[in-house]
Amino acid sequence: MASSRDTVYIPKRNLIKARAFTIIGLIVIFAGILLHYTGLMEKYVIHITVGIGVLSIRKGKQYSVERGGEILEKDLRQPIVYLRTFHDEDLSPTKKQLLKDIFWQNKSEHKRKSLSKYTPYDVDREQRALARIFKKIGPYVALGKPGEKLPELGSFKLYSSNDAWQETILKLLQNSRLVIFSAGKSEALRWELKQTVQNVNPTKLLLILPIRDDIYYDFILWANEIFPCKFPNDYPSRRLVVFTENWTPEYLSMQKTLTNSLQPYFIKNGIEVKESYFESIVEFNDWS
Repeated sequence: MASSRDTVYIPKRNLIKARAFTIIGLIVIFAGILLHYTGLMEKYVIHITVGIGVLSIRKGKQYSVERGGEILEKDLRQPIVYLRTFHDEDLSPTKKQLLKDIFWQNKSEHKRKSLSKYTPYDVDREQRALARIFKKIGPYVALGKPGEKLPELGSFKLYSSNDAWQETILKLLQNSRLVIFSAGKSEALRWELKQTVQNVNPTKLLLILPIRDDIYYDFILWANEIFPCKFPNDYPSRRLVVFTENWTPEYLSMQKTLTNSLQPYFIKNGIEVKESYFESIVEFNDWS
């Protein structure tokens, strides 16, 4: 009788669909731009057209991206392990609230919650920005959602059965170059944090605090039982947290780009990460 380890569903790559969605997306974008400059399309319509084209291109990337298992077989560098809840989208502010914070009443909130000046505080965009940086250092991997038809963009996804995922995480942690932990709320995340504190050098850990204040308060209720040093009851001034050898948290100040914001973390771990001007433009415009 086959065990549940033998029945793990892994989303299939489909390069034909990947090319089709990419080509369609490019056509939609260029057609919209052309029609706009010929006066046949209003300005607000071009924004919608470009948005549809970008979504199509991203769908193509989802069909073409390699899976985590394939990456780990080819890339023998130590992995960068990304730990997060499978419900990241629930941790973001609404689009309405995000625009309100940026453009109207609450610019200080935007400054306090953003990881960099070029990275809006939206979990989905943050994931892609982090991936662009950490893939330079090693294979950037995370567990994929069980049963998902296409992997989220960002980290390369590994798929495991319900009875084997903890074993998979432990092996990754023990061999990790760095560990990125996106704070949230789930029992699995609590277990992963406990294993991280027990098995990983404190300076390897980068903690990304939740965007929403209410989730931060829920997080510290159980996280302060695991961390040797406790987090404050009031929401901190910054979301990126690194640790000293005795687990004392240090908060990274927001810089122009995410690479710059993370420089103290890289220095702690003897890593040099360079960023081109073009890469900073990509981060600002979220071309991913």
